[in-house]
Amino acid sequence: MDFFGQSYDLKADDNEIDVQELIDYVHDKVKEQDILNGGLAPHKKMILAVLNMGRDYLLAKKKLKEMEERYITKAEMLVAKIDSVIELK
Repeated sequence: MDFFGQSYDLKADDNEIDVQELIDYVHDKVKEQDILNGGLAPHKKMILAVLNMGRDYLLAKKKLKEMEERYITKAEMLVAKIDSVIELK
């Protein structure tokens, strides 16, 4: 794999991860910093890109937790309704 002029041998141990999708995501984040902060040293752009990726991860993690809590609440409500119908019979 070629990444910003450097060649890397990259293998994924996880079958659920598409390596090319991962490479494209990281490349886009670094390129975004290059556009926004063109005058910065490359290592600083990389740090900003990593921080942005961390932000994306934390936001996704938070949204996932909120969705899980919402589904648990809805499932509990459905179970309560089913139980109340069963008790009536």
